[in-house]
Amino acid sequence: MSGSGPCASCRKRCCTNYTVSVNGYDAWVIGKGLHLPLESFLIYFPVTEQNDRGFLLAPDGQRYEIALDKVGQYRKGNPCVFWVELMNGGGRCGIYPYRPMVCQTYPTYQQQEMVVLRDDVLCPEGAWNLVGMDLPVFRQRLSRFRMEQDIYAYFVAGWNGALERNRRPLTIRDYYTALMNVYEKVNRWTEAVSDNGGNDFARAWGEMHPSTPNPLFADIAAPEGDRQWRSHVAALRESIHGSAPWFVESREPVPSRV
Repeated sequence: MSGSGPCASCRKRCCTNYTVSVNGYDAWVIGKGLHLPLESFLIYFPVTEQNDRGFLLAPDGQRYEIALDKVGQYRKGNPCVFWVELMNGGGRCGIYPYRPMVCQTYPTYQQQEMVVLRDDVLCPEGAWNLVGMDLPVFRQRLSRFRMEQDIYAYFVAGWNGALERNRRPLTIRDYYTALMNVYEKVNRWTEAVSDNGGNDFARAWGEMHPSTPNPLFADIAAPEGDRQWRSHVAALRESIHGSAPWFVESREPVPSRV
């Protein structure tokens, strides 16, 4: 982490007060980058509301989400498992190059092409100012974040469909193994796209109107002037299917983002 900027004097408020939720890409990056099994740094917890991140471990059973674990008991007030305490009372993210996308984009969110500051920022007042921020970097991160959330939603839908079809319970280790296998193949797609306009593709994905369905579930019209949109989406879909022979595409109506 850089020695300047709002995070230089961090007192871990966001790392203790928030649940640091992760998507499949985040989990793969950390596990692969640090050579750690996912169960060593992730927790999975039941969710009551149905959303596109909730995965099943038993047919018609409870849905779960994943997040970074905390030090000691998992509860508000304990720091993220990757928090590194410094002698001056501050600290640093111990996996800064591999930090989840929710951390990379904090404290911003995206309104189509606009970068906007959240109104619930836990940093000291005035720590963040849009004028002094590298907005193109944040805009690209937010676009990639939306794309990765959609990819994870597609993976979860396929996992849930396969589990309900087979009618037998599986374990969290089964889920993590499937996730790592799929994202290994997805990463190859990402590298290929990056050599051929990947940033433009992610930005076009991220700047779609909030009501636009996930392109992996629906045939979305290509952004104006993007001749490769459909081929990129088709190749991504195929990379997921090719690494997961158990995959069952969702037949449910495509959810709106609104």
